[in-house]
Amino acid sequence: MIVTVANQSVSILINDTSKTAVVAAPVTYAVSSSSMSVSEGGIGSFTVSTTGVAAGTSLSYSVLGLNIADVVGGALTGTVVLIVLAEAPSRCR
Repeated sequence: MIVTVANQSVSILINDTSKTAVVAAPVTYAVSSSSMSVSEGGIGSFTVSTTGVAAGTSLSYSVLGLNIADVVGGALTGTVVLIVLAEAPSRCR
């Protein structure tokens, strides 16, 4: 900005401090299980923990090392929707 008074001009730098930079939180995903092994007919429980991910976000998953016949519903892939910001439990058996 330049201010002129009585033919005298001066340049002034104005810093807008009302605007702050928005720094996004780092996005992280971690999957943990209730147990390292599940007996046939048992239930495996998995928890997805996140940071910087909004509730309602869909995550795709795939289960490896099993046959379709070993999974109730016969699906080895699918999608879960995060229901809270920090953790979203998902169960398959």
